[in-house]
Amino acid sequence: MTEDTVDQNAPPPGLDPFVRRYLIAMLVLLAGGAVYFLTQQDERVLAINEKLATAPVLVDYPYRFRVLSLDGGVATVTSPRSPDMGPMHFLRVLDASLNDKDVLHPDMMAAQQRLAEVQVEAEALVLAEEDVTRVRWQLDDQWYREHGIFLPQ
Repeated sequence: MTEDTVDQNAPPPGLDPFVRRYLIAMLVLLAGGAVYFLTQQDERVLAINEKLATAPVLVDYPYRFRVLSLDGGVATVTSPRSPDMGPMHFLRVLDASLNDKDVLHPDMMAAQQRLAEVQVEAEALVLAEEDVTRVRWQLDDQWYREHGIFLPQ
């Protein structure tokens, strides 16, 4: 057999033993990280979100309040409004018929009242959990992005 000929029965050239051990170690670390990430999904947060998603008072409202985290008894819950973002913009996105209505128009006032009632109910449901002592509201940037509105950071 000459140097130019390749032995068809020879095994393919293998990886250097160091490279092989390195790749195996990296795969093990990657798999371990994936398992850790998946197991860290907070079951309490998931359970409270299920409760919010199925609550009769909230189920018919077009916005879904969600618990983002539960830390030391403080539940961080999404909200479509904040001190920097009042409810008018949200309500006009939610209901196009409010676009031309003044803030004091009866339809706008009713929509604001309904939002307040629903948010109070969401808070009460979260606070009813024995391991929740306080609710911290966080503006739901994701909801706005999904509706084509990008808020300043």
